[in-house]
Amino acid sequence: MSQDTQDDTVITDDAPPVEPARVEPTRADALAVLQQANDALTARIDELLEAQSDRETLADRLAAAEAESQTLRSRYRDVALAHALDEAAAAVGISPQAAAMFRSRFTCTVDDAGAVSVQPDPADVLAGELETNPLLRQSVDRNEADFRAAAVTTGVTDVADVDPVELITALDRSPSRKARFITRHGPQAFLDLAAAARRNGYRA
Repeated sequence: MSQDTQDDTVITDDAPPVEPARVEPTRADALAVLQQANDALTARIDELLEAQSDRETLADRLAAAEAESQTLRSRYRDVALAHALDEAAAAVGISPQAAAMFRSRFTCTVDDAGAVSVQPDPADVLAGELETNPLLRQSVDRNEADFRAAAVTTGVTDVADVDPVELITALDRSPSRKARFITRHGPQAFLDLAAAARRNGYRA
């Protein structure tokens, strides 16, 4: 065979394509993917925990606010009831201290707008007690006598305008008031008052 002989091999378009070699992922690649997924999951968990913490913080704040509100309302009721009793006491002519003795007989409520309701009506209750309770009547009489004695001591009322027994009794209850009376009106005025009181049945 001579060198001029040609190769008779024929290449056609029907030959199968040559597939590239398949590259298998390395463990490092797999770890990197897993690490990314883990990082994303960790971030999501952190978000959920933060949201839960926010909810718990909000719940704590709401609970604290509710407790503070209840304490405030309780204090509000106490002060409102005391104020209502003071006003009723002044209306019927008894001392606030005497009115306070009946505090347990009243119920005070405060609505969301701060409106106060006291039941039963303090003035009605105290007026009824004043008519039927001899101790309360005695307390009122004593307070009125002390008031008149104070008026005499300060010179607002003349000595002759007050019952001598009542006045000397009120002065005996308060040494400081008696001293002011003597300072203002003189020792003789006090002796005259005592004599007038004895003539009206006063016994020291």
